[in-house]
Amino acid sequence: MLYLLTGQDADNFEKPEDPEISKAKRKALTEYIRDKAERFSKRREELEGTLSDIGSANVCEAVNQIHEEINAIQKELNEAASESQKLMSKIYEQNGKLSECNTVIHNFTVLRQQYQSDIRRLGFIVDGKISQSTITTKKLCPFCDSEITASPSQQYIEASSAELAKIKGHLSELEEAKAAIDRQQQVIQSTIENLEREKEQVDSLISDQLNPKLAVFKEQLENNLLLMRITGELESVRQSETQYRSELFEKETEETPDNPKYNIMGYYDYELVHGFEKKLIQVLSASKIGGATTARLNMTNFDIEIGGLKKAVSMGG
Repeated sequence: MLYLLTGQDADNFEKPEDPEISKAKRKALTEYIRDKAERFSKRREELEGTLSDIGSANVCEAVNQIHEEINAIQKELNEAASESQKLMSKIYEQNGKLSECNTVIHNFTVLRQQYQSDIRRLGFIVDGKISQSTITTKKLCPFCDSEITASPSQQYIEASSAELAKIKGHLSELEEAKAAIDRQQQVIQSTIENLEREKEQVDSLISDQLNPKLAVFKEQLENNLLLMRITGELESVRQSETQYRSELFEKETEETPDNPKYNIMGYYDYELVHGFEKKLIQVLSASKIGGATTARLNMTNFDIEIGGLKKAVSMGG
């Protein structure tokens, strides 16, 4: 049957091993299993000692709590960082306004100096003309060569005085405008100082409180995750140790057969038999045999069954 299914000749298979060889192999396998069991036992003791030193609290619950704390702190960090950026933007904006104020103040200073220079110039002209009016100016007539008395032009003095008064008015308005700009500059500088203090507080909160607290919780998380890994490994080691000790017990209590028999059934596996049954069903179905889909090979008597019945009692055999 094996030859028909696989093409292998059972007569050419190796004969059963010598009992002494089988005993030696069994001993070697037993020693291998014992060594494995002892290795897992030693590893189990190491892990249990580590857990004893660290502590065996409710790790999962602790990890969940730490995750919640980290998420809360991270949220505070994000909000603080966003607030710091907003404050920095406001500081930049106020610095821009302050720069504009400084430019205007500089221009006002230059204009004030110009006004003062004009006032001094016009004042000098008016004073000079007034002083000149007390001095008799003598000129000679170009025709008769007689002496002519000429007085200073009163219209020229009035024009200079009017221009001087006008410039003084502009200067007064300029002083008022400069005072307003100075007040605005002080307000902006005060605003910048307040914003910088707020930003310093926010940055201090980030660097001195939130970041250190986050680092502490991350370290706790790493420790608890390590504890979880150790716990998981310990459970796996315990299971492997139990398995190897069970196999060791079976091997140590197993009886050694005096006359081992040749077991042809060991060469049959499910895939081989299942493949045969699939072909069998195809042939019977093509032959229109009733119940062909239930056909199988009975491994007890190596015979075909259809519908749970031997072929000898099915459809006349």
